Amino acid sequence: MSISCAGGHAEKALHHTNAVDHYCKALRLQAQAKLASLDMQSLMLGSILFICFEAFRSNQKAALQHIARGTPLLQQLFSHDRSSSHIRKIAPDPWELLHEIARVYVYLGVQTQTVMSGRLDRSQSTIQMLSRELQAKGCNMENVDANFGYFLNPRRKLDLDCIPHSFSTMAEAYEYWSLTEHKIQEYVPLLMASMPKLINREEVLHDADSFFDQLEHHTDMDAFIRSAHHHLERWYQAFKPLCSKASRNHSSNPDLYHQTTYFHLQYLELYLFIMFPKQGNYNIVSALTPEFRLMNDLCERLAKSGSRQLDANEGVFSMQSTVLWRLMFVSMACRDADTRNEAIRIMHQYPHRDGIWNNYAFLAAAEQNRKLEIENTKEGSEHEQWRRLCWRVFRFEDAGTRVVFRSMRKTDTWSLVEEIADLEQVKRDGWENARWERVPLQTKSLILQWGRTTDLGAFRDPSRLSSGCVSLNIT
Repeated sequence: MSISCAGGHAEKALHHTNAVDHYCKALRLQAQAKLASLDMQSLMLGSILFICFEAFRSNQKAALQHIARGTPLLQQLFSHDRSSSHIRKIAPDPWELLHEIARVYVYLGVQTQTVMSGRLDRSQSTIQMLSRELQAKGCNMENVDANFGYFLNPRRKLDLDCIPHSFSTMAEAYEYWSLTEHKIQEYVPLLMASMPKLINREEVLHDADSFFDQLEHHTDMDAFIRSAHHHLERWYQAFKPLCSKASRNHSSNPDLYHQTTYFHLQYLELYLFIMFPKQGNYNIVSALTPEFRLMNDLCERLAKSGSRQLDANEGVFSMQSTVLWRLMFVSMACRDADTRNEAIRIMHQYPHRDGIWNNYAFLAAAEQNRKLEIENTKEGSEHEQWRRLCWRVFRFEDAGTRVVFRSMRKTDTWSLVEEIADLEQVKRDGWENARWERVPLQTKSLILQWGRTTDLGAFRDPSRLSSGCVSLNIT
């Protein structure tokens, strides 16, 4: 879906007007109907279409409201005592439909952790509050997890110990990828729960060094990395022949080439995320530069392909691309300046909106980080410089209308500061010309952003896990 569809020419304007008219009519009909008269399929598909429509129109506030209402609806479906009978009413064979719906909602739930409806100092995640309301009403969250696991895992029973030497089809690769990813993410909630134990609560800023040192050498973390890399490597070795075949025949079969590129990127993202216990070690992070370069290359291939297929000169809109987040990850985490700048170039050259994430908002944060990187090199060793950068975090508040960038800055001493920029001004004047204003810190918590952290826990309790953002209160 091209962003350019939203306006410009008379035909497109008429198309947009008709879309708004049908959208409003659908909202009125759903609001007027009695809940008992609405089938679950209409409710779930309508909810996703409403989110998509508002996200496409860059109305994050309305999109967040639809996400906040649709997510507990799905939770309620999965937690009901008669879940099986309700699920069967959705479709004669509901697995495929609910598999896609569950994936979309998990992904959107992750996005709400960086795009907040309010502000960090005076609001919780809307999904979190509604989820707790459901629990207070007696919803069985174990049923929620079990049903999500069922619809997110491969349909047919597979054994990771029996993974083939090479995949014969993309469908087979996808099934084993879903199983591999889920197997790795099973460890994440336990690891996250152990992280606050590494904090000495008598310290605030200086304790971060101790935390990163302990995180790197924690026994459970080392075991997680070894096990996760084992599963990932087995999948990748079976995937490589299919990937090579698609690359050789990319002209005659562009769809297969696009799919293998997408899954190669999925693999690489998870490979880098697994290294989060080592994120405080400059030498280890610096050694990941080839992987970051490859991530840039894969992202550009997908971005270029999407722009060409859609003839979208003004940009591409998607609901599950994740290209934008991955490029932002490279622009902040990679220790090679040229590679970071390349990620910014790709973001700028191929405008992209991914759900409720906007290209220009990410570019404004990436440009502010680029300036910080230059300032940060003026003092200390590479290790000391990197430890200061580990405090960086960005988020979007007030329904995505302002970006907050937090980092260590030098005044008399290095101290934690927060800066904000109005995204309407950024959109109007360009991301290179964002006007940043320092504001009081909303929290002194250590917030980590490294790759991603997504699993069922992100859906069930978004305050605990999010898209590469883990909050540890050390105040």
